[in-house]
Amino acid sequence: MAPMKTIQRIGILTAAFGLATATLHAANARITSEGDYPPHLQGVCTDGTNIWWSHTVELTRTDLKGKVLTHAKGLKSHHGDLCVVGGTVYVAVNHGKFNTEDKADSWVYAYRGDDLSFIKRWKVPELCHGAGGMTWKDGHFFIIGGLPPTHNENYVYEYTPEFTFIKRHVLNSDWTNLGIQTVDYSNGKFYFGCYGGSRKTDGKSVPSLTLVSTDLSHVEKHTLNTSVGIIRLNGQLWRGAMKALDKTVPRRQMRYKTWLDPIPEPKSTP
Repeated sequence: MAPMKTIQRIGILTAAFGLATATLHAANARITSEGDYPPHLQGVCTDGTNIWWSHTVELTRTDLKGKVLTHAKGLKSHHGDLCVVGGTVYVAVNHGKFNTEDKADSWVYAYRGDDLSFIKRWKVPELCHGAGGMTWKDGHFFIIGGLPPTHNENYVYEYTPEFTFIKRHVLNSDWTNLGIQTVDYSNGKFYFGCYGGSRKTDGKSVPSLTLVSTDLSHVEKHTLNTSVGIIRLNGQLWRGAMKALDKTVPRRQMRYKTWLDPIPEPKSTP
């Protein structure tokens, strides 16, 4: 029989381990946003204290438990994926058509992070297929978007903080359905979320993908669906998800519940 002090120490250590495990589990539990939103989730971003959610015509700011702190409605479509820099939220916006050669009307809109009041917008015509999402890396913005079905590569557009165009990066991704939907830069890597689907021109089919790249010169493909949002929070990757409340109504009238789930880090290929 072990001495009483040893048993007490084991009991204390076991309790501490159980508390730590419960805390870790709670920290990585699903984050469900309050309310429901039209027409669908299109991106998320975080500063580690708040989460901002883009619903194409509405923006919300929640705490890390999903409690809504600020809600901006009646925005002009299409507000896409977003990022936060220095307390300002930047959103990739397209007022034209996606996935065409010359019918996009691409912008970046800036909002105050706290009350989501509009600050300013910038035209980004280089995104000729439609601006769909953006992230921040080393003092520059990187914007992604749509893709016509005739293209077999994706593009990432780099800008200064004042949105002076720097460069178009070509991703050797092959064709992805409707281009790239979401983007995040964290832990030294770009993460790009893409829809799955079939190409009408030749019937080629691709699954939902997450593309991972360190320097935009090489891309790894992972069959992981992060097409409506991807962020890193407290060292953990999270992906956005949504569910229609009533699928019997027309698609444009659907409202969605939205949430974030923790996901494993995509494993690099040898």
